Amino acid sequence: SGFRYLAELPAIACLLTKPPHTTYRETIFFHTWGRIVWRLFSKGRSGPNNACQITDMPYTGPKPCTDKPECIGVLLTNLGTPDACTTPAVRRYLKEFLSDPRVVELPRLLWWLILNGVILRTRPKRSAEAYRKVWTERGSPLLYHSEEMAQQLESSLGEQSTMPVKVVLAMRYGNPSLAHGLEQLRQANAKRILVLPLYPQYSATTTASTFDQLSKILRGWRWLP
Repeated sequence: SGFRYLAELPAIACLLTKPPHTTYRETIFFHTWGRIVWRLFSKGRSGPNNACQITDMPYTGPKPCTDKPECIGVLLTNLGTPDACTTPAVRRYLKEFLSDPRVVELPRLLWWLILNGVILRTRPKRSAEAYRKVWTERGSPLLYHSEEMAQQLESSLGEQSTMPVKVVLAMRYGNPSLAHGLEQLRQANAKRILVLPLYPQYSATTTASTFDQLSKILRGWRWLP
């Protein structure tokens, strides 16, 4: 904000003019008090240039769960799947997936017009028909096979580890979400969490996107595993 730079003026003046009577300590003094005044008067303001936007906001995030024995958490992540093989469910999934700037790196306004004006009006119906060909009574094959893998991994690691191990499945897009998976591990009192993406190789559209979302979620946590 403009007030921020105004508060810095005493220190800037000392640095630029360097009068003989101004010592290094005095310069630091002006700089420090200028920043203190700025923080006091800018508290509660919002905007992209406000450095207090995160540090001064009220904390509302989850706290550590301490009523259970400490365990090691493994967050098994996969790409995702629609909640159902219907057109509305596929549209929701595609909108979340294709809105990720890691997936489509076109200018946001241009891509928003293409996505909402063309793709989400035509693609969901065709994709839902394709999903119905592989959908089973248990639901999405990607989902239930990934859940089985998580259960087997938890059993295997539990036999080898001296500490309890909790393995949770989460999807980058759709459900169960990454936020839900992290919350499950928090409630299990996982103080250490290993994130294991189920991708055959690194890609910005898969692995990097997963860690982008995890970082976004964890910014709301006071305690970090």
